[in-house]
Amino acid sequence: MKAISESISTIIIFATIIMVSLTIFYFSIASLREATLSAEYGYMKSLFISLADTFPDILEGGSFGARLPSRLVGIGYINLIDTSVNIIVINDSNTIINYTDTPLVLHASAFASITTVERLIYGVDDYIVNETILIPRIREYYRDGQTHLELDTIRFYVKVYVYQVDSTITYIVNVMYVKLSVKITSSKPVQITASSGADIVNERLINIDDIILTIKGNGRNYTVTLDDLIPNRTPGSDIILKLIVKNVNVVLS
Repeated sequence: MKAISESISTIIIFATIIMVSLTIFYFSIASLREATLSAEYGYMKSLFISLADTFPDILEGGSFGARLPSRLVGIGYINLIDTSVNIIVINDSNTIINYTDTPLVLHASAFASITTVERLIYGVDDYIVNETILIPRIREYYRDGQTHLELDTIRFYVKVYVYQVDSTITYIVNVMYVKLSVKITSSKPVQITASSGADIVNERLINIDDIILTIKGNGRNYTVTLDDLIPNRTPGSDIILKLIVKNVNVVLS
């Protein structure tokens, strides 16, 4: 009986050791996965910020490139089908330019609650900016068990200059909108590149009657006109509009 009792005790001790070892192994794997996910997500966030920082150079013909983490953080894009961007230029009561875009956002996500609140990571929430570095915006939020990163360019760059020669006052209005395009060439992208494509619109117009800039979506309806851009315009002054719609191409390969 004593031998049997000792055998049973040995089996129990051995089983306990196995269970403890398996538990430690499980938690080690879980901790390693969590650490890897957190590191990859942090790298992806830094990558998005670096891309946003490079936008002024990209708009001038430069480019951006970086490696992508490929294990636990996904990257792609989302079409904002409920959002529209519209630019209308009117002269002599005629619409001479009518450009519309349904924008998209560069999107990355991870199955983890790295953050539980929505935060602005980069840029501003304004729809009018006066610096090209403020064209991109990055926000972070949590939804459906995932932490999300989004980079968008849904705003207008506007810069107004005033010149006076003798008694003639001239307003030069520079307006730019950046259309973001994303192309995926691999089911598991390991690299991201970004560069400026051909201008979609590039016009220099003199003495227009009005320009109407509109962004609709997400329950918002934002519109500005020439009178909003130049609120105290001198009567009889000249207007020169420089309108550019640029295309920034992002490739995930």
